[in-house]
Amino acid sequence: MKLNLKFKILHPQSTTNITTKTDALLRNPKSNRKGAALIAVLSMLLVISLLVASSVTLSQITSYISAETTNRITSAYSAEGASARALWLLMSDKKKNPERELGATDYASEEEERYLADGTKHMMTFNDTEVEVGIYDMLSGINITGQQPSSTLKRTPEDFRDSDASYEDYLKFIDCLDDYTDSDAFTRLNGAEEKEYLDLGMPPLPRNGAMKMREEILWIPKCTDYFQPDENGIMSGFQIIPPEGMPNVVGKKSFFSVTKSDLTRECGFDPIQADLIISARKGWEKDRNPLANLLDEETLAKLKDKFSFKESGYYTFIVKIIPKYGKSERLLSISMKVDSRISGNMCNFYDWRMF
Repeated sequence: MKLNLKFKILHPQSTTNITTKTDALLRNPKSNRKGAALIAVLSMLLVISLLVASSVTLSQITSYISAETTNRITSAYSAEGASARALWLLMSDKKKNPERELGATDYASEEEERYLADGTKHMMTFNDTEVEVGIYDMLSGINITGQQPSSTLKRTPEDFRDSDASYEDYLKFIDCLDDYTDSDAFTRLNGAEEKEYLDLGMPPLPRNGAMKMREEILWIPKCTDYFQPDENGIMSGFQIIPPEGMPNVVGKKSFFSVTKSDLTRECGFDPIQADLIISARKGWEKDRNPLANLLDEETLAKLKDKFSFKESGYYTFIVKIIPKYGKSERLLSISMKVDSRISGNMCNFYDWRMF
């Protein structure tokens, strides 16, 4: 068998040409520089794009924060202005109507709105902002002034019959409260002094003296098991402790701020009776229907024996900014003495706080 094999022999010059072109490419850096430059440009464009995106995002966040801050400041000024207006309206009402027994007179037929310390919500517009104002008697809640506040917080096992909390734990709270306000460093059986507060991470408590503000009671262990802030975040269940140099306010606490537990504990009403009394009070607040039309004489007499139906002359204003039309929600609470006119050049506040 005969094989015909054909081989093509490259001319040495062709091989030399291929080698020469490859060497020329390797020796010529222009192509490499073009590729490197492209990568550098693309990397730079990516960095610039990230910086622009970050700047836009940061600008938007700053704009939102600035707008919210502006709204909060505007709402705060509106709350202060509305409180001043409510103060003047209350002073005017006091001057026109010096007899101010609450819950007794039928005001429903009167055209002019009355401003009384009964918790009625008043709506007003201030600087194109809707504002809700409630006026309360400052003489409300449990008195915890002095170095023995536990004396006004005495309870019996019967008070915890329908409660999830236990009487034994409440006694521990009372021991801690007494340790907080007494002047010595001796720990009661279930109390808490410096070592116990240190273990809780709450140095340098306790005060070992009378409380300076009612919110201090929240620092007492187990307090929140029995006493919580109200819907506004304020410990309204306790009387305001006067700032240093201001007189203490004494007297019966206002009926228009008592709670259901106050009615059952202090007057001996059962829970159903207490609910009926609270309902009658709401009837007065909403429709100005006298309490004598809603409660029997015996119940009303018992209530008047325990609580006050007249204003003490010290008031708390709760001012709420309604959060709408771009307005931020704010709450202002101020407490002060109010006469039919302002004496002197300033108002002395027992309490002033903005939320």
